[in-house]
Formats: sequence, C-alpha cells, structure tokens
Amino acid sequence: MITIPYICIVAILIVIWVIYRIIVLIKSKEKNILREVVINIFFIYFLILINLTICKMNMLQISFQHKFHVNYMPFIETINMFKDDFMGIGNAIYNVVGNILLFVPLGFFIPLLFKKKNKIINIALYGFYASLAIEIIQLFTAINLTDIDDIIFNTLGAVLGFFTYNVFYYVIKKTKLGKLVKEVTSKFDGNLVVLSIKPLSIMFGAVLLFTVINIYNSTISANTSNEDIAKVVFKDSKNTDFQAVKDLSEYKLFLKDEGNYVNLMSIENVLNNRWLNSRTTIGRYQKNNGDYGISTIYNNVLDKDKCLMSIAIFGKNKNASKLEIIFNGKRYIEEIKPNEYFLVISPSVETFKNNDIDNICNGRESKILKIKFLDLKGNDYNKMKFAN
Repeated sequence: MITIPYICIVAILIVIWVIYRIIVLIKSKEKNILREVVINIFFIYFLILINLTICKMNMLQISFQHKFHVNYMPFIETINMFKDDFMGIGNAIYNVVGNILLFVPLGFFIPLLFKKKNKIINIALYGFYASLAIEIIQLFTAINLTDIDDIIFNTLGAVLGFFTYNVFYYVIKKTKLGKLVKEVTSKFDGNLVVLSIKPLSIMFGAVLLFTVINIYNSTISANTSNEDIAKVVFKDSKNTDFQAVKDLSEYKLFLKDEGNYVNLMSIENVLNNRWLNSRTTIGRYQKNNGDYGISTIYNNVLDKDKCLMSIAIFGKNKNASKLEIIFNGKRYIEEIKPNEYFLVISPSVETFKNNDIDNICNGRESKILKIKFLDLKGNDYNKMKFAN
C-alpha cells in the first residue's frame, strides 16, 4: 500500500481550480463577484468531501490488492451493522446519518447556483452520479469497498439539501437576502455533468499523474537483483546484508540477522513487475531463546472463502540435514545446510477454522502442524530449539 498526503492532493486541486476560474472570468462578459464567492465556497465543500470519502485520515491510500468488495444488496450491510454488538448502534447511526448529511450541501448548492436545476429529479440524479463516482474511485484505494447503501444515503442527502434550499429560499425570497440569492443564481440550462467534466478531468488527470509518479518512486523493478533490492529496502538498517531470501506468490521474503534477534521480513509484488519499497516484519525470534522461529503467511486474504496459508520455518541450523514439515496432513521435506541460516516454506493450503497452530508458539503440541529436524540418516535431530 502507498500513501499520498491529502495536503499534496489539495495543493494540486487548488492550483488547477484557480487557473480554471481565472480563465473563465477572463472569457466572461459579465463579472459576478458574489456568484464567484459562492462557487468557491462550493469548491471548498468539494475538497472536504474528498477528504471525508477518498482521502480518509488525511491521506490517499492506494491498494494493490486485486480483490474488490461490492455490496449490491440494499440495506443488508446497514441492517447487519445495527445488529453488530462490536460496532454498536451508535456507530451504525453515525454511519447512516453521516452519509446523508455529507451530501446535503450538494443538494443545497446546485439549485442555489443553477435556477433551472431546482427540480428534485435533477438533484437526485446529480447526487447519485457524484456518489457513484466516489464509490468507483474507492475501489482502487485501501478501502476496496463499494456499498450500494452509501449511494442510497448520499442521494437521500442531496434530496434533503434540495428541500432545505427551497424552504430557505421561501423564507428569505422577499428580503434583501433573497435578492442576493437571485444575483448568485444562473439561468444555465445545460447538463451540469458536461459542464464539470473539463475541470474535473484535468484535476483527476493531474492527481493520477502525481500518484503514478509516487508509485514508481516507491517501487523497485522486478529485474533488480535481491542484493540491490535489499540495499533499497533496508537502507535505514545498520547493514543491508541478508541471510536468506525466497519468493512466495506475490511476496519476497528476506531473512535478516539483526544481532540479538533474527527477523523475517516481506516485501510485496505490485503491478505485476514492481516490488513495493516497504518492508513488513512477519516473524522474529530472540537468539538467546532458541534456534528457529515459525511464522504463518496468508495469501489472497481478501477472499475469505479461498484464503491460502503457508508455514515459514526460519533460523540458524546447527547440524541437521533436513527439515520436515507436516502441515494439515501434507508432508514437505527440504534440505538445509549445517551451521547456516535457513528459510523453509511449506506449500500453501486453504485456511480452515479452529486450527491449533498457535499451540506451538505457546509450547504445546499442534495436531495439524508437525516440525522435525533430521540428520543425514533420516533420524530425528533434537538439538534445534524452538524460540517460543
């Protein structure tokens, strides 16, 4: 996953917006300062909307997972949310009300700025289009989720904004404030989607280009040697040496001696031919506690029905000749060299409930995972101690 600060995106959008509005004002025969002020307030709302939907936690998080979650069934997820004791009814209400209120300004500003769009069907459609666009973009972020309920509640919010504006205008239409509203409102009767395509497409293109550059600078070519990858990934460590390396599906695993402990770290393969310049520690053991450690590695984690799991055994060998792993009934043997570091990974199997792998880490026996070190004659070698 790659993160881009929201402030960088805001800076790009503001620069493009200012240039665009200057060009519009230069070409305009009549200068309406009050309308321009309201348009820019609407743009500020647009920036806030992006922050609350696409750039949550003040950053754009780009995910490289290829699994998308799309909920097509209306209200199912919302009902489950209200039933979920962990989430709590307060969070469920906050989510529903928040999604509605989020689009109220949209339903208010459109009829304020465009008099001939002051129809409920127009506002509902524009609310739907805007929400759908956000949900599609979210598929390519770390959220990886599109929910039909969000679109429904957002559209309801836009409609609520429409009624709010009309009540507001009914109250103030005969006052001085009503005259100001008339000055702000345009008689434009074209398609607002077409009208907004030019600035939005330029903004989207600029942010996309900035994102691609960031992705390129944050990844390493697949043609790079393991030694050169280590120099980049471990540049903040005391040294960039590693003791073992293996590829597993979309990951590259590095075994690294860090002095008092041994680390098993992974980097992720993204975009099919790039390595993400970011390491994740997936296993570790203290040398004074034992000779080897165990780590579970999950692949395809976004598909809960087909999630795969492998077992990684890593450490420094004494005088064993082979390492035998029996995992979920499948036997796997790999040769290891005396007095050298080793990294052995079992073939992947589908995950299953109620597995007792953690028993080993707690010093107990596991029914589905057996680990044996063997000598040259194939007999048990019992001098390797697990660092639990």
